[in-house]
Amino acid sequence: MGYYSPGGSSSGEGHNHPNKAVLDQITTAGSGKVITDAERQALYTIAQLLELHLGITIPELQQQESSS
Repeated sequence: MGYYSPGGSSSGEGHNHPNKAVLDQITTAGSGKVITDAERQALYTIAQLLELHLGITIPELQQQESSS
C-alpha cells in the first residue's frame, strides 16, 4: 500500500492508498470531456448494430450497459 500526499507535500495530509502504483501510472486526464447521455446511447446502439450485423461484440460497452 502506498502513501498519497496531496501536491507532494509532507504535511501529513495524505493517506494510504492500496492501488497507488496503478494511480501513479495515470499521467493525463485524457481529453477531459464528459460524454452526454445521447452520445453514450449512440455508442450502445453502434455496439448493438455491430453485434447484430457483423457478430462483433464490445464487452466493455455491454458491461457498462448492464451496470447502469
